[in-house]
Amino acid sequence: MTVLPSSTRTQDTPPRYWVGWLLNAVLPGSGFGYLGRPVCHLGWGLIAGMVGVAAILTAAQLGNLLPLLALPLMWAGALIHYNVMYRRLSARGWPAEAGMAPVVPIAGQVLLSLFLSAILAAAVVPNLLAIRARADDTAAMNCASNIERQQAAYREERGKYAPKSQLTGSYALACDKSLEIMELALPTANTFALRIKRGGTKTYTVTQEGLTSSDF
Repeated sequence: MTVLPSSTRTQDTPPRYWVGWLLNAVLPGSGFGYLGRPVCHLGWGLIAGMVGVAAILTAAQLGNLLPLLALPLMWAGALIHYNVMYRRLSARGWPAEAGMAPVVPIAGQVLLSLFLSAILAAAVVPNLLAIRARADDTAAMNCASNIERQQAAYREERGKYAPKSQLTGSYALACDKSLEIMELALPTANTFALRIKRGGTKTYTVTQEGLTSSDF
């Protein structure tokens, strides 16, 4: 007669595979707690937290989303490990805790996730807004520089500045498509004034003297 170690037990109904899979998908690591592997639960929880924080902060600092690719890779790693662990325990025998919802560890992981999310929101959101503002300024200044070049070429050729219809026609503007360009007054041989508007909150006025901005 074979005596099973006290840390394992046979089960008529083993832990449901998809319950643990969904736990891992929603809260990385928690599926391992469902299988009775608290160390793996803790390990993947820490990995998920560190990867998430690093990816989001790096994306905010660089101003692009490429670092966020680390998140689906981390999730894929946790789910692959879960699949391997489930098959291994199916063959060897389930721990005594298997199949029981690890309520306390999951609750702690949820609270920690909320805490980290609040810290990230406080740190990242202002940075993202600043990046967006810099991008808006850069796009408007690039557009204004192009307008000035187009107007200089038009005036040199025809002795006067061009109306907006001419600039957007044969003298096409290479400006960001999200910018709205409005003519403030009909141009003359000596003056022109166009307003570059983005998002309804900030406008930029470009003339032959340069670019000025104002908030609304």
